[in-house]
Amino acid sequence: MIYPSSLLECTLGNKRKNHRFFLSKGTLVLLTLETEENLLEESLEAMIIDDSADGCGLIIIKDNPLVFEQLLLLKPGHICSMKIDNQAPILGEIVWFKELDDLIIRLGMRYLCN
Repeated sequence: MIYPSSLLECTLGNKRKNHRFFLSKGTLVLLTLETEENLLEESLEAMIIDDSADGCGLIIIKDNPLVFEQLLLLKPGHICSMKIDNQAPILGEIVWFKELDDLIIRLGMRYLCN
């Protein structure tokens, strides 16, 4: 698993257990993933389909070959930056993901800090 250096700072500095954005369905999220070599960042656009106190459900559309290649990086336990609307990026953990069909991937994300 890849853990950005800011994860320790975020975890130690965050006293609140839950984070809640009160986001509506359809809110766009930019997921930024670090490659295993930590040399390159990949970004994916996703859309929120549900939200809870601890995380959110996202969908990603595989609409071009680049997105398909980026999806190969996704693994449960992977930590990534989540940029939601005009808020500061937060860290999130991929809890699970599932291919719903040939074009749609669904992700379960856990918020790690605010």
